[in-house]
Amino acid sequence: MQKVQDSLAERSKEQFKDCSRVLIFDSNLSTLYSTFQVSQADLLPLTDVFLDRDDAIRNGLTIDGIRYEASVLLLKI
Repeated sequence: MQKVQDSLAERSKEQFKDCSRVLIFDSNLSTLYSTFQVSQADLLPLTDVFLDRDDAIRNGLTIDGIRYEASVLLLKI
């Protein structure tokens, strides 16, 4: 698992140079890589953003008690 996390860390550093925070999690809500502390309670609502992009932009996202607007980049891999 550490090898996977190291690979994700390297790839995210390359792809998301301008991002101050990066979070990668899987469908089981396991954090694979994160540049900050994130709680399980924050992960479940994040899965909803993949259901409806317009709704996600309208409502924003809350991570670690901070609300983010549509400028957050979301990728489903």
